[in-house]
Amino acid sequence: MPSFPRTMNYGVDSDGIIGLDLLQQLKAVINIDELTLQSNS
Repeated sequence: MPSFPRTMNYGVDSDGIIGLDLLQQLKAVINIDELTLQSNS
């Protein structure tokens, strides 16, 4: 039986272009429906 990774691998780092660290620090809210990014800091 083949073994599969526990997470999806899309060929890019999970921190992406903006950076997950920055988004967490800013307490960012991402609205996928409206394609907006808001910061609560």
